[in-house]
Amino acid sequence: MDGIKAFVENWIDRGFERYVTARIQYDEVREYDEKQQALARHFAMSRDRLATLRINEQKISGILLNNTVYCLKKILSEQAETLEEGNYESERYSEPRVSYPLFRDLEVMPGIYEAVWSRATIFFKWKGSPFCVSMRDDRIMENTVIQVFSVSDAALKGFIDLFRDYQKTNHYLKGKKFIGLEGRLMPFSSYGWGDIILSDNIAEKVHSEVTGVLRSAKMLTHYGLNNKKGFILAGDPGNGKTLLLKILANTIDATCIMVPFSKNSSEKDMAAVFRLARLLAPTMLILEDVDLYGEDRDHVADGEYLGELMNELDGMIENKEIIVFATTNHLEKVEKALQNRPGRFDRVYKILNPDLQARRRLLEHFINKVPNKITREEIDDLAACFSGYSGAYLKELVNSGFAHAVLRDEHDPVLIFSDLEENLEVLKNKEKKPVIGFEVAVNRSRLEEARALRKEGP
Repeated sequence: MDGIKAFVENWIDRGFERYVTARIQYDEVREYDEKQQALARHFAMSRDRLATLRINEQKISGILLNNTVYCLKKILSEQAETLEEGNYESERYSEPRVSYPLFRDLEVMPGIYEAVWSRATIFFKWKGSPFCVSMRDDRIMENTVIQVFSVSDAALKGFIDLFRDYQKTNHYLKGKKFIGLEGRLMPFSSYGWGDIILSDNIAEKVHSEVTGVLRSAKMLTHYGLNNKKGFILAGDPGNGKTLLLKILANTIDATCIMVPFSKNSSEKDMAAVFRLARLLAPTMLILEDVDLYGEDRDHVADGEYLGELMNELDGMIENKEIIVFATTNHLEKVEKALQNRPGRFDRVYKILNPDLQARRRLLEHFINKVPNKITREEIDDLAACFSGYSGAYLKELVNSGFAHAVLRDEHDPVLIFSDLEENLEVLKNKEKKPVIGFEVAVNRSRLEEARALRKEGP
């Protein structure tokens, strides 16, 4: 019985394999016939002579693909005459075959999308010569095959050269703010200089240096000097390193690429990241948590990522008009050859926990965002309590306090001092460092102590 079952199953499998093979052969012939007939009509030649057509073929993906299809649509509308848009590239086995072009939406501005081809065949004329562009997704290889057909090498070369220049000058990400090699746009328009408060005028110093380099780039190049810059922003989390960079990205006239590094992501390809930065210059390139891939060689056995980073920062290829920012919570772990090394990172700015004056300003900033009845004296008392704490704790204090006010009166919430006092009990204890959540950090006795010290002062 088992033998009969195995025989039947084997017969079914062999029959299915033969069917699949025959179907693929049929589809290949049909696709070949349809596309060849269309090409023959367009180029006014017999099918036998189609072998003489000149072809430029690329397999591309990611940002390169997005820019290609975006610029192709623009250049055809601006400088060519489109004769026909069809589709000889549709999926095998689809019945009926899709004869019209397939499109997808590409985000070209935050929240603004443009339809671009994903699978299509476009016949057009450029400078009087007939051309054809065809594109087809290759789902297995995770890329798209794009072919350009022309009647001569000279015509093909002319169009390809023009198109490559067009892609550089009309790149859809030029001047945009986006994340790494995925090209996801980031809306930074809500961030301004009024949103950040740092001690020692660090924000003003960084802004002055960045704008100075960008403003003087052409002059520096004229005299053979570097027009690139590198900064490391170091310090405990929660004090505004990332916020400072978001504000810079929003306010300077340059492309901004933020790279949240992960050893399992495409961003580990530093060469590709820097190629993109050079293409879109002037560029502000942000490498978050640089200690993850720029770790001191005394502490790691494999320096693969560190070597790639150092080579891209100061290697054979010049980084003109590129400003690189690196952030770290652990400066002591960063390779010494990266720190304060002209040509790599020229400056290290330590963004420390806010001093008393900065804590007052931060508390005022957060409190004044919501309806409140908090006095200046109460703000002074709170600021005195939080010596050694980051700005994130102060923000959390106000957020939690206002949530308490909402629970008390959801129709007309007003923050009062007792709301903040209630939430002193839920802030994390900096010294004990619990594994999860928050512990008591500042109690009422410490608050009273701070009040007494303030009253006894000059």
